[in-house]
Amino acid sequence: AGIDDYTFQSSPYQCSGNALNYSTVDWTTSGTGTFSNAAILNPVYTPSTADVTAGSVTLVMTVDGTSGIVADTMMLNFQQPSTAFAGQNASMCSGSVYTNMGATATNYTQLNWTTSGTGVFSNPALMYADYLPSAEDIAAGSVVLTLAASNQSCQAAVSSKTLTINTSPNTNIEGEVVVCAMTNGVIYSTELNTGNTYEWTVVGGTIESGAGTNQITVNWNADASGLVSVAENTNHNCLVTQTRSV
Repeated sequence: AGIDDYTFQSSPYQCSGNALNYSTVDWTTSGTGTFSNAAILNPVYTPSTADVTAGSVTLVMTVDGTSGIVADTMMLNFQQPSTAFAGQNASMCSGSVYTNMGATATNYTQLNWTTSGTGVFSNPALMYADYLPSAEDIAAGSVVLTLAASNQSCQAAVSSKTLTINTSPNTNIEGEVVVCAMTNGVIYSTELNTGNTYEWTVVGGTIESGAGTNQITVNWNADASGLVSVAENTNHNCLVTQTRSV
């Protein structure tokens, strides 16, 4: 009668029977569907609503031949359509990895993520696959991530979302890394990006001026070593911190 198989809900199913040394064939079903011609090896079976509701039926092919009557069965399963939801539109900062939290799917045996850009997924077959944007993605400012969910017999369900990629600052502290103890008025700075905020921290000295700007003046103590650190943040909350030893 063929191997156990799947079909999409009430879609007609092509049977694949095989027999030798027989004179007659007769197909029957445990359900209430109908065969196009129950007296041939390969009829088409049309499931009933009750078949689909039950989730499966048993199809029996019986042949009569010189050695008597022989029967074989197969299970025909009815699959519900897959659903997919890629999640809400999201944003991230460059220099990090995005995880597709919020994605959902049902009635699937396979998942596959694709991108409109050139970044890469950690594993496109995972629901919560990580996505690492490429340099081209970052330059474009956004990509579309698409989730496809499918099973053995139903058409794939597809859902997409837009991932906005905000550029993180390229923070780099400039200034002396070797100074004499008790030296005052040492300047440390990073590139000025309009709209960004700057939070400086100094260990082994004090900030004389410039706190909250891209440039500070430091008075060093008598300690043998110190640290200068700046946390630069953008209006999209892309925070980058850099620290230099002095």
